Amino acid sequence: LFERAIEQDPDYAVAYAWLGCGLGQAMVFELDDIPTLVDRCQSAVEKGLALDENDSECHRVLAQVNLVRGKLRRSLQHQERALFLNPNDDRIVNAMGEVLVFAGRPEEAEQWVLKSMRLNPYHPVRYRTHLVRALFHQGRFEESLEALERIDKPRRDDLIYKLAALERLGDPGAAAKTAVQLGDESAEFDPVRFVEELPFQNEEDREVLLEPLASVLANMTDLA
Repeated sequence: LFERAIEQDPDYAVAYAWLGCGLGQAMVFELDDIPTLVDRCQSAVEKGLALDENDSECHRVLAQVNLVRGKLRRSLQHQERALFLNPNDDRIVNAMGEVLVFAGRPEEAEQWVLKSMRLNPYHPVRYRTHLVRALFHQGRFEESLEALERIDKPRRDDLIYKLAALERLGDPGAAAKTAVQLGDESAEFDPVRFVEELPFQNEEDREVLLEPLASVLANMTDLA
């Protein structure tokens, strides 16, 4: 439908932005080859920005594309521009928190995520996921678990952080149970490789997540 909108009005920047957003959702549900979807998404929003350099939605989506590509600095540039153009859009405010966690600024990230929740009390579940990350990377592991308890159906990323927080707090039994749950969610998923590829600017932010994860999985392999 977004492609049809573009056919009818090829100069409408917002249609390109939302085409990019739709392709982003296709990535989440793995409806096509991920690299192909990323390329198509970037192409769409860049066309939109060429038509209107002040379209906040194009900047928001392009920030996410660059985050997926591991280009953190460029992601932050587009994210900051989106926020400047549309400072009360809860999605943009929340995404600022997401990007800042990877940029090694979890304290700031927490404040942006909390603001997005105030702007939209009926926010998507992913807002809490970003809050969990911000708390975890401040070393506030108990609080990150408390935030996780408010997620009714934890997804893969949530389970990774839950496992790491439990191990950091010295509860290997609960961490192992979470690892089993993670395996049940996605049997072929490699959580260690996943964490290694996350776009953290600071290596210590990756290690604080990777070390407990690798430890639990290694112990489970030894027991098997």
